[in-house]
Amino acid sequence: MSAVKPLYKKGDNTNTTNYRPMSSLTGFSKVLERPTHSRLNLHLHTNNTLVTEQYGCRKGTSNEDVAFGLTECSQIY
Repeated sequence: MSAVKPLYKKGDNTNTTNYRPMSSLTGFSKVLERPTHSRLNLHLHTNNTLVTEQYGCRKGTSNEDVAFGLTECSQIY
């Protein structure tokens, strides 16, 4: 569980779209997050669970890979 509070970004402070949610996590959850992420990531890569088109949060991929993949696919069709 976390406490979610609005965090002001910029612009008119009376406009609700100028705020983003911020979660206050406990120290305990922060300590467990990294090993859990590592184990899940290892499992997904070991079992080839993710498709090759999945770029988000993967080591060795970037926005350029997404753009290149999109332009290459559009030339094939």
